[in-house]
Amino acid sequence: INPGTAVNMLQTAAAAPIIYGTTRVGGVVFYQEVTGPKTIPQARRPESQLLRVVGICGHEISAFTQFFVDGEEVFPIDGIITTGKYAGKLRIYTETGASNQAANAPLMQASEGLWTSEHRAYGIAYMWANATFDPNLYTQGPPTLTAVIEGKKIYDPRTGVTAYSNNAALCLRDYLLTSQIAADDEIDDTSFAAAANICDEDVALNAGGTEKRYACDGYFGTDKPMDIINELVKCMAGSLWYTQGTWVCKAGAYTEPVMTLTEDDARGPLSIVTRTSRRDLFNRITGTFRGSTTNYQDDSYPPVLSETFLAADGNQISSTEIDLPFTASPSRAQRIAKIFLYRPREQLLITASFGLRAAELTPGDVIQLTYPRLGFSAKTFEVMEWGFALNDDGDIVVPITLQEISAGV
Repeated sequence: INPGTAVNMLQTAAAAPIIYGTTRVGGVVFYQEVTGPKTIPQARRPESQLLRVVGICGHEISAFTQFFVDGEEVFPIDGIITTGKYAGKLRIYTETGASNQAANAPLMQASEGLWTSEHRAYGIAYMWANATFDPNLYTQGPPTLTAVIEGKKIYDPRTGVTAYSNNAALCLRDYLLTSQIAADDEIDDTSFAAAANICDEDVALNAGGTEKRYACDGYFGTDKPMDIINELVKCMAGSLWYTQGTWVCKAGAYTEPVMTLTEDDARGPLSIVTRTSRRDLFNRITGTFRGSTTNYQDDSYPPVLSETFLAADGNQISSTEIDLPFTASPSRAQRIAKIFLYRPREQLLITASFGLRAAELTPGDVIQLTYPRLGFSAKTFEVMEWGFALNDDGDIVVPITLQEISAGV
């Protein structure tokens, strides 16, 4: 899902990636030119200039915040680097990819007429460098440019404003529309707004301070949309489903029951699975994340281990790996991993048909089930699947699959 983030690729045709949140990226060199002397060895004279234009993504971004040349941070002021070893030897300019952006004026001036006012690259965020030839400075060849950026501006249905945000639910909503998997009228904005509020909740950290419960910070190509959707859902420990003509979203937080079902609502026997297969249960989760603390490279977050589950499993470690490429902090990664560790331990799975009162439910709803013969008294379950059917008598019933859940998860 994540292309190389610390390289400049030379390609004649490349997919335009999408960037959500804050991350460090390289990009595709889609134009370069040597100005000044054009013959060898004259092209290696001090007055020779390399113009290199690096495309970042195929949409408007909020801002470039940091720049790196061959891995070393530089500090251009109005494009000009005045301190450090690159002073007087390198200039860096940017365009944020606005749909109406004009051609970059310094690039037109430097390119000896080859980059003209028609070369707008609108809708493409890019940066470009003007590097003066110096074999003692650029020992590995042309400089590699990378930058930390604040990514795509996205719409927030809670406020009606389009602006930079790394809210995981809003990023998911935007990608469903951008990828044309969903149309505007297929988005349940009530559910996405509720999920966005959960993502924005402040969570206290053991080390002090707080952070938002869930966020999305990442960079990906667009060739595997289902994989991307799964990762976007995962970074908020949530769920996504299509029901009654709309996409509905839920973030990883407990919600209060919306209904109580009893034996009187049942329209047939309950099918119960009491235990999950041992191969689907784990007591330890490891995986990777990436963010500013890892220099935006993949690194392992601290493993999440349950001593309770370990004891229940005969003190035999059973581990699985959950990578979180759009999660930028180790504490947030641990929070998500812990949810994935605890959820399978709620093992009761019930399939049953209920009366039409249950038609008010939708997947993701939490209900209470009271069924004295099974010892259930207001026991909480989450609706996993829902539909309509006819029973043997020709009556309309509502088949539902319920998964045990608790606020502790």
